Amino acid sequence: MSNYSGVTLGNLDDIFSVQPKVITDVYVSKLHPFKDHPFRVEDDEAMDELVESIKENGVLEPPIVRRDPLGYEILSGHRRKRACEIIGLEKIPVHIIDADDDEAAIFMVDANLRREVIRPSEKAWAYRIKNDAIKHQGKSGGLSVEQMAAEGNDSKTQIKRYIRLTYLTKELLDLVDEGMLGISAAVELSFLKKGEQERLYSLIQAGEWNPSLNEAQILKKASQESSGVLDRDRIEILLGIIEEPEVSECEYHKNLEDSEEHSDFAELDGAGDNLEKEKTVSFEVDTDQDVTADIVLPYKKIKKYYKPQMTRGEMEELIYALLEDELNREKLG
Repeated sequence: MSNYSGVTLGNLDDIFSVQPKVITDVYVSKLHPFKDHPFRVEDDEAMDELVESIKENGVLEPPIVRRDPLGYEILSGHRRKRACEIIGLEKIPVHIIDADDDEAAIFMVDANLRREVIRPSEKAWAYRIKNDAIKHQGKSGGLSVEQMAAEGNDSKTQIKRYIRLTYLTKELLDLVDEGMLGISAAVELSFLKKGEQERLYSLIQAGEWNPSLNEAQILKKASQESSGVLDRDRIEILLGIIEEPEVSECEYHKNLEDSEEHSDFAELDGAGDNLEKEKTVSFEVDTDQDVTADIVLPYKKIKKYYKPQMTRGEMEELIYALLEDELNREKLG
């Protein structure tokens, strides 16, 4: 445990008010990045400028590190360490501080959020790391996001939206960084299952879909209403890429007959075995005890009342409508 519990780690003056401000030269090879450091370190034009600055003036602002079994973990100064490697410097001046894991994570985020250019993915993961650290400390009273909003420039809503982006696949999150996928649409898509996100990415790569907020909301709703994973055909139908195939009356009744023969069996994905299992349709209801319960109806008995390709949500709405009609008839009778 560090000796500055309660200190705001984003402020160096606060840190060194309770810890000696000591600068020590250490071997560059002994420094390593912070675990899960979300900010990229690239050999770009900005790095070239930093290299030239260090060549001329030395390291004006020493990195801040903490000791660990591998040497020194960098909390702030990953780019400066890389610049010294490019130059070929053997040693680098550093500030060494004491910090536990949560304090180190919070400081790392606060220090790096000062960068002039920050990608959406970097800010997203930074907020999530800090949020998790604050929660783990148990000092926020469950108001970790509110605390971050009070300390920074983003509102509580903006921070929550950034954190949602961390639930995207890496490929989709990269599209956000590249400006090909808007943040608002990306937030909606973050609620999709991993397999659905992967199918969407393949459509984007093939040039078959230009993501919009409205379409992302449609996909989110369909995914949440589906008990399984939306397949590519269903996704393309929802996006209007292909038309939904029409089912004739004859085909409809044939599908009913075929489904009766197989409705009692479900194949385990990847297992290669068949298990006897009755298909059901379930939906949630609120009980008087303020809890949620599942109503489970055998699909075999109710499928004849539904049109082909009805979604789970459409089935629920029909059931609710029929129950409402029955209730009204009882009142009139």
